Amino acid sequence: MSGILSILFRSFKPDSEALRSMLLRILLLLFVLCVSSVVASLGLGFIIWSSYLYLKTSVDPYLAALISGALAIVTAALLLLITGLFLGYFKGKRGARFETAAPQAGQMPDPEALIKRYPLESGIIAAVAGFIAGSSSHTPRTLAELIMLIKESGIK
Repeated sequence: MSGILSILFRSFKPDSEALRSMLLRILLLLFVLCVSSVVASLGLGFIIWSSYLYLKTSVDPYLAALISGALAIVTAALLLLITGLFLGYFKGKRGARFETAAPQAGQMPDPEALIKRYPLESGIIAAVAGFIAGSSSHTPRTLAELIMLIKESGIK
């Protein structure tokens, strides 16, 4: 067991230049994400403000403000609804989503059934595995050693 742990710990030690490059890319991505979120929020604010100014020319300013506020609330509700539909929160029974996918004792789980039942978790695991595999030049060798240790120990 200690051999497996030492192999895993070696795979998490990328050289300093690769780590620095990775951190700079992450920081740049976060900065661009924050700036684009602010710009999109400002754009939405200007759309709502312009609808208020347009409505103010034809109706009472208080009514125009009410309609513009309702437009903002409807927009936020639509965004939440679309996000909920995209994430699958409205698919049938809510509790069925959290049922276990464990097979009966002595049986191996079907990988395709697990991926279909837990698509988000499968995607996150695949992303983390890809990140680990690309984080160090020693990772492919480390993963090969890990697989050989698992085969030798008879872990199923």
